[in-house]
Amino acid sequence: MRDPWEILGSMAARHPCFEWCRESASDPGEILDLALGCFGTAEALFQYASLLYPRFVELDGYVLLEGTGLREAWHDWCREHKPHEARAVLNHQHVEDLFGMRADNGIAGYVDEIGELIAHFWRMAVERQFPNASVQVEYEDGVIYVWQDPADVNQAGPSEAGEQ
Repeated sequence: MRDPWEILGSMAARHPCFEWCRESASDPGEILDLALGCFGTAEALFQYASLLYPRFVELDGYVLLEGTGLREAWHDWCREHKPHEARAVLNHQHVEDLFGMRADNGIAGYVDEIGELIAHFWRMAVERQFPNASVQVEYEDGVIYVWQDPADVNQAGPSEAGEQ
């Protein structure tokens, strides 16, 4: 997976809203600083905070991405499938689905960059919330996957500090 700054730099170099910043910046690193100063808002930060640092929970030894109705969905899926199959269905996220059903949500040309960035932050979140679990976070073809090797299940447990 690429370094987050490489991904951000790539997006800043291509996205039309950064045009003024590209023209005004004296070096590539300044593009994002200018954009944040001109267009960044506290409201946007709070809107995206839960996306970039989600909560994970442990159910039956599996570390899962927390969501509305997760516990019920988990138990329903486990009634008909093996837990690792249920985890595979419930523990992935399509990048385009994160931004709703808008016809033009502005992400079409940036799905890979957005997916890689989100996967980077999710990895940090799950490592902090479950430091003893061997949870993998990967991005591939528009989908972010969170998974564990079946041999590593039941070793998770939340962090002792209880941080989330």
